[in-house]
Amino acid sequence: TSAYMTSGGIAIHNVFINSIRNTPGWEQGENNSFDVRNALMVMSQMSKVYYTHYSLYEKMTLDMEDQLEKEQKLSDYLMAGVDTYPDGHDANCVIACLRACNSYSLANGFGSLDAAYARLNMPALVISVDTDPEFPPHYGRELADGINTHHPGNAEHTVIKSINGHLGCVLEGEQLEHVMAPFKERLMKQL
Repeated sequence: TSAYMTSGGIAIHNVFINSIRNTPGWEQGENNSFDVRNALMVMSQMSKVYYTHYSLYEKMTLDMEDQLEKEQKLSDYLMAGVDTYPDGHDANCVIACLRACNSYSLANGFGSLDAAYARLNMPALVISVDTDPEFPPHYGRELADGINTHHPGNAEHTVIKSINGHLGCVLEGEQLEHVMAPFKERLMKQL
């Protein structure tokens, strides 16, 4: 993760927000027209591309030599579930959630990031995914270093490997357990 939403994350979230707000049938979210549904469907596909990593697509098409076959395989992946995505996602709620993500910073309410780090006097395990486009690993290192500046040795940072990009944080359960179990064990011994 990170101590704050990254600039790249804010940028892509604004693309998502603008894709909804700029649809002809938007009307401040009062109209769930075809155009608004379509914007949510496009956003769903864009999310799959942004939150994953290109190596996932390479793996999906590894044995394919025909470019049109690759295109169909990737199109099918991107379109899976897209038609039902708008049924479970209110456009106003999507915008509010993305704006909340964009405003995320540990510094909120503390005046500075350094002041926030100073308050984090507890053991912390910061896990990054090597292919995460939302929170590249150097942001996790920055968070751990910020905590350790004020409380030396309190924060550990580790990077797991995944072809799943940001989604590695939920799809790499075995790796996460491998990292988290020893951390939890050390905490329990300190009690």
